[in-house]
Amino acid sequence: MESNYEITNHDIRDFNQMNLDTFVLGLENSFESVVHPLIEKLKQDREELQSKDKDYEKQLKDSKLDEIEIERKLLTNGNQVGIYYLDQELKALLEMKIVYLYKFFEINIKRLIQDAFSIKSLKTLYRWEVIVSYLLGEGIETNQIIGYDEIVQLKDVNNSLKHSSYLDDNLKKRIPEFSNVQFIKYVELESFYNRIQELPIQFLNSLSSKIYALKYKFSDDKLNSIVSDLAIRMEKDDAEKLIQKLKKEYSLK
Repeated sequence: MESNYEITNHDIRDFNQMNLDTFVLGLENSFESVVHPLIEKLKQDREELQSKDKDYEKQLKDSKLDEIEIERKLLTNGNQVGIYYLDQELKALLEMKIVYLYKFFEINIKRLIQDAFSIKSLKTLYRWEVIVSYLLGEGIETNQIIGYDEIVQLKDVNNSLKHSSYLDDNLKKRIPEFSNVQFIKYVELESFYNRIQELPIQFLNSLSSKIYALKYKFSDDKLNSIVSDLAIRMEKDDAEKLIQKLKKEYSLK
């Protein structure tokens, strides 16, 4: 049986409000759940090799060999080589996690803005600075949102990792985990990731709340501003027409 119900402006408003209210509920970093077990397995393998290497080193020292011979045997027994390559794998995986986390954030902030402001093409939001500028034009100061500084750090580390395996000194100074390290290893990357991994969703949640307030909350000051803006441009006859149309839309007498 066909329904004759027609979707109203109020239905559209309710639907849009619900989308903003629940935007972050379905968000999940799927790459994290896939790669985390692999990282934990590699870290376990590394610990086992490191334990074997320490045991072997103790045996060599107990054998009264000189330091040079002990060092030669340690370097050629395979444990340290294995640890080195496990470190390289772990570093690569942590870099991938960081790059994916920013991509995850980038995809979803663009989707949020596109849906909320009915932007036809995402090509206009091609860089973070453009997104910040666009939101500022809508009255939202992104630097006042929780996690803003960490999002900027994530963006900059992501950009650096995509173009080089080395971070420049100016960037390292701004990241607590990297500031006192000459060569960044997987341990520092993991510490950085663990610190910022929840902040993209927190930022998106706060941003969606601000967009909701911007579009659907009307304080007296906001209403007065709308009235003043219309009064500057609108003739009395047009104002009366608008009042009647609003009354009809909201079934007011």
